[in-house]
Formats: sequence, C-alpha cells, structure tokens
Amino acid sequence: MTVFSYSRGKRDTLISLLDSIIYYKNHMQTAFMAVEPFTGYVKAWVGGIDFMHFKYDHNLSKRQVGSTFKPIVYAAAVADGISPCKYFHNVEVTIEDWSPKNSDNKYGGYYSLTGGLAYSENVIAAQVIEKVGIQKTIDMAAKLGVTATLPREFGISLGAAEISLFDMMKVYSTIANDGFKTEPLAVLKIEDRYGNVIFDLEQQLEDEKRVQVIDSTTAYTMTR
Repeated sequence: MTVFSYSRGKRDTLISLLDSIIYYKNHMQTAFMAVEPFTGYVKAWVGGIDFMHFKYDHNLSKRQVGSTFKPIVYAAAVADGISPCKYFHNVEVTIEDWSPKNSDNKYGGYYSLTGGLAYSENVIAAQVIEKVGIQKTIDMAAKLGVTATLPREFGISLGAAEISLFDMMKVYSTIANDGFKTEPLAVLKIEDRYGNVIFDLEQQLEDEKRVQVIDSTTAYTMTR
C-alpha cells in the first residue's frame, strides 16, 4: 500500500487497512484560506495537507470555531446599541445552568466591551450574549454569512458551534468591507478554446447591487 509521508510525500509499505486508518489518524490535518475582503477574491485555498491521499476539503468542513466566533457576539451587541465603552465585571458567572470560565482562570476588575474582545475573556463574552440575546446573535451570524444551523444556547458565544472556515471568511471579510456582504470568489471568467466567454462573473457582479448587511458604524466599530 502507498501511504502519505511527511518526509517523502508518499512511501510503499506493508500495512493492513485498519493499521492504515490508525496511521492516518496520527496526522494533523489543516486548511488555509486567504481572501481579499473588499472584492472577495480568493488569493489562496489549501483544503488539506495532501490531496492525493486526503481528498477532503477542510475549508468546507464544519468544526467548532472557538473564540473566532466572539466578534459576531460583539457585533450583535454594538448593533443593538451597547456602547464599546460599557464595562462588565470580570467575575465567574452562571447563566441558567452554564458556568463559563476564563482560559487562564484569572478574574477581577472590569473590562469594557472593547477590552473584553481584545483580551478574549470568556466570562465577558458570556455576559454580552446574555445581554444581547441568543436570537440576535444567531441573526447577526446569518447576516455576516454563516450558513450553518447554530444551537440555541449561550455557549455559542465561546464558539461552541460547528462552522466552516469558508463561512468564517465571509464573516470577517464583511466586517472589514464596511458591512457589505463579501462572498469568496475563485473564478471570474471562463472561456472555451476559441476565446468565447461562457461564464463571466465580473459582468454579473456589475449588474448586481452590493448588499450592505450591517451598518457602516457597526462595521467600523468592530474593525477598529
């Protein structure tokens, strides 16, 4: 059997099917995307470590996104009228039956909305989603480009939701693009062998009106 190898790319070996599965589970899988936020142009798309052996695109697969979800919570709060300067107490809290913890288990003092996001404090994010509400947070996620069905629980504020990297690229690009919806674009035009245009996305984009999904003030505040 030919298996993937970090050092040689691939190698021939005698191995059972079961052992090959165990072997592959020891490999760290990863994905990478780079998108120009103002145009949506995809500058890089790496779906995995080796397509020959792993024909699975991790940019499109869903994973728990962790703290990268927090800007969605804070964007919902800002859009709901909560000031970036509003302070929250950095203390352990219990919301219904959920008791989140800070990653460093350090508490005390206060954080503004801005500081809570900058330092990614879990208990601040938890208090923010409690104040703004789960539904408004889910609605904000959908506006920014999340297509996954999110669980209706406060834990999504800390990223306890399975979302693709592709969708998260839309979220961050839309915020950076002054609130105008950004769709990652990989192909703009296709021509046949004779130069005849059979697909022209650029013309289609010119004909379509840009859609602003969050107001520019919210987008600017979040970007800042």
